[in-house]
Amino acid sequence: MKRIVLCLLAVLTLSQMLISCSSQTKTASNGEIFVMNTVVTQKVYGKNRDKAILNVNNCLKEMEKELSMYIPESYISKINQNAGLTPVKVNSYTFDLIQTTQKYCERSNGVFDITIAPITKLWGITSQNPKVPTQDQINELLPLIDYRNIKLDSKSQTVMLKEKGMAIDLGGIAKGYINDLIKSEYDKLNISSALISIGGNIYAYHTKPDNTLFTLGIRDPKGSSNDMVGKLKVKDKIVATSGAYERFFEQDGKVYHHILDSKTGYPAESDLLSATVVSENGGLADFLSTTVFISGKKQMKQYLNQSEFSVIIIDKEKNVYVSDNLKDSFELTNSNYKLSESK
Repeated sequence: MKRIVLCLLAVLTLSQMLISCSSQTKTASNGEIFVMNTVVTQKVYGKNRDKAILNVNNCLKEMEKELSMYIPESYISKINQNAGLTPVKVNSYTFDLIQTTQKYCERSNGVFDITIAPITKLWGITSQNPKVPTQDQINELLPLIDYRNIKLDSKSQTVMLKEKGMAIDLGGIAKGYINDLIKSEYDKLNISSALISIGGNIYAYHTKPDNTLFTLGIRDPKGSSNDMVGKLKVKDKIVATSGAYERFFEQDGKVYHHILDSKTGYPAESDLLSATVVSENGGLADFLSTTVFISGKKQMKQYLNQSEFSVIIIDKEKNVYVSDNLKDSFELTNSNYKLSESK
């Protein structure tokens, strides 16, 4: 009898453990923080979910200290302050990020250029006091915009800007690139699944607790923040979106958005409303969403069907173009838009 009771107790204990584990896996913790000049939200499942949220938040704060051009002590600020003067030694993460980004700039033929910082500061679109600069002010700074004048020394791990007055702005890629670090934190703590939003970048880590894919809304660029064009199902992907609706200001009846054209020094006059890129590579997705948006419809075809990434592109005529490998994952839900094929 005693042996039977012990067996029953063991079974009950194991059942309680399984129920407890299942509960921990299916219960989410939510986190929100303002960092890197944007709101970051996390929804994390797993036993160590609270610790994961804390670790990721701390990681984001640390990256901001290293990569923000608005923090005087950051590596980026030191590089900018020493432009045309002397190389600046940085840590391996910052060096790798700048090196990778320079290659992306070259890949885009300068459409995406991280040395656009002087123009970014001139407009101040994300600041408290944005303003439309004069043409003379823009013309004075345009010669400083050239990613090829970033001098990298891998042996000494230094970065130098060739011309005085040059400056780097990593705002168009850092939020996506950092997803590799976030994945590492989730992996280390055996997180079962998570969804994190960093501004225009969303990372779907694994599947939901019920093993189904995460469903993300693709925003209606002409609507409010709650209006959607369609739904996208994803797992283990970063989804990065760029659009003129994200950050802007109005002056004398004209709207000026934050995505600047490195060739003109003005907000990009794109014939697209938004460009969404889906990839396992966060830096690539972030860089490409900006590049595709600025490049517009004339360059769209080269981005539609690639193995490295997928896209959802919305033009000003409310046509929606979707990569072939996303067509089973994307559902158009807004009757004001229509699915179209690139000609």
